[in-house]
Amino acid sequence: MIPLVRDDLRPLISAANGAHPGLLIQRGWSDFVKTDADNAGAGGKTAHIERICNIPAPDIYLRAYQRWEVATKDDKRFCCFEMKIENRLLIGLSGGGALETGCAISHTYGMPYLPGSSVKGAARAWLQALPHADADLVREIFGCEADERDLSGLSGIVGFHDAWWVPESRCDKKPFVMDVVTSHHPNYYGSEGETAATDLDSPVPNAIIGVQGSFRFTLEGAPEWTRLAKNILEAALAERGIGAKTAAGYGYMARIKPSALQAKQSDFIAARLSWNPGSRALKAILDDGRKTAPLAGDAAQSLLENLPAEARAGKKIKEGKLRVEIRVAEQRNLLQIIALREKQA
Repeated sequence: MIPLVRDDLRPLISAANGAHPGLLIQRGWSDFVKTDADNAGAGGKTAHIERICNIPAPDIYLRAYQRWEVATKDDKRFCCFEMKIENRLLIGLSGGGALETGCAISHTYGMPYLPGSSVKGAARAWLQALPHADADLVREIFGCEADERDLSGLSGIVGFHDAWWVPESRCDKKPFVMDVVTSHHPNYYGSEGETAATDLDSPVPNAIIGVQGSFRFTLEGAPEWTRLAKNILEAALAERGIGAKTAAGYGYMARIKPSALQAKQSDFIAARLSWNPGSRALKAILDDGRKTAPLAGDAAQSLLENLPAEARAGKKIKEGKLRVEIRVAEQRNLLQIIALREKQA
């Protein structure tokens, strides 16, 4: 038998704090024990899963999440909203290596996510299940494979991005939670039905990895279409859920009221403004030394129009020295410019 971990790496893995959860799921159970009908050896697996569930979201993920918020800030292109898991979510259970249980985890940051394809599939399935579903509407929003009407297939008019887990959404930034699924007839399932299932069989609890908290969904496309897709997706996640074991109550999500998402907004404050015409990035440094996140694209361009043409084309703004007054929104230690005007006398 080939060991999962080299002997000289065992103590390093055991002592690692805050390791990548995906690595711990796929390769990190160094003392693999195959459980039997009496559940012998399950204690090691349970302890390993508990360790994974105690890993909080790292700072690098928080920074990446903030960058994603800024990158999808343009409401003429993106529609973003959050939904909270009502109970727990099971996603990617079948992708779990030696643990025989998995979770959909970002390869880069080690945090749970909902693949865009899964999000799109949940919305489409809900819409198609309606008694009078409009087939043409389904084709427009979600696209279709090649058929008699569209010989080359049809691309959907709305893009469904991966949904990001919201940091600090619950339980001190810990996204994972241990759950249990119980097999009541292990010998029956293990023998593919050759051994009879009886009431004398001992139930065998198995630890699995679930997700708690909230997710941020991002749809891309024309506003009139993304608003419609948002309504469909919200209804789908609230009424049918997403992921595994939805029939048992997992994977259902609740809408978050807009007031819960509103960032703290300031009055107009003095700042020095910089504008990079090449990247179309707008940034500011407040008089207290704090910096705003870059704002790019049409959203930045529309704010710049509040300044005189000579100020927009001048040398000071390119050097980051133009004195202005701005309003900012503060959310999760991220400052974002939301309004801009000339410095008042």
